[in-house]
Amino acid sequence: MTLFSSAYLEPIRTCYPDLTIEQVRFHNDTGGQFNVVLFINNALIFRFPRSTEVADTFTTELKILTYLQPHLSLPIPQPTFQNLDPSRGKIFMGYSMLPGQPLWQKILATIENRAILDRLATQLARFLQELHHVEVDKFDLTLPIQDGWAEWKKLYEDFRTHLFPHMRLDAQETVTANFEKYLNDPAQFKYCPTFRHGDFGPSNILYDATKQTISGIIDFDSVGVGDPALDVGAVLNLGEDFFKRMARVYPDMLTLRKRCDFYRSTYALQEALYGLRDNVMTSFEAGIASYR
Repeated sequence: MTLFSSAYLEPIRTCYPDLTIEQVRFHNDTGGQFNVVLFINNALIFRFPRSTEVADTFTTELKILTYLQPHLSLPIPQPTFQNLDPSRGKIFMGYSMLPGQPLWQKILATIENRAILDRLATQLARFLQELHHVEVDKFDLTLPIQDGWAEWKKLYEDFRTHLFPHMRLDAQETVTANFEKYLNDPAQFKYCPTFRHGDFGPSNILYDATKQTISGIIDFDSVGVGDPALDVGAVLNLGEDFFKRMARVYPDMLTLRKRCDFYRSTYALQEALYGLRDNVMTSFEAGIASYR
């Protein structure tokens, strides 16, 4: 066992001495963008926050996952292991792995049966519709409203400060024009805040190829109360045809789409920014690549 792996396994053993650990694998050897991720016994996932910013959200995420579970028709992580006390080692949460693989667009493109495509679209549309209609007022914490003007203004300033020095001049001008247009349009911020996943991309949608169904939704690091269009914009990564199939089940997606193009235009730069912040240079390089 390396010192690196020991630093993550010891808190688990301290908090759960009866848990038998026979096999350990790190996700992509180093972990995810926001968390170091361990697979234990090919059955459990343990997440350790990479930064204090992510660590500060752990308690809230645990509560939200518990609150949302009964309202959703697709499985989501159900944390059964946790350590929120830094004096016992690195903080973490752990839960059983959900089956399936990410629903990448290249996988979706291999499915020609319209009935199967409709089934997958219906599952995802119903999930989003359910999530976006879970009552916020009955949650036992007062959650901040996210995705508002001040948050996007701050993100824009962070892009200018930290990423512009790495970008071509014409790329800087394009980003500037995009943000200035969005931030100066008050209509873009008139929406009803709801629970939203916050990172509803293909990598977090699990597909069971054997059963040809959606088997779960994962990675709720960014879950909170904000603009449901943030989730709808991510759906477009699965293609226009699939978006239209989903919209037939969840018609509000068509209205929410008005903000989606702007949100999608920021994804790569957000990946670069958070990669730079958390010293995950593979994420930084992947996000900044088309802007250099």
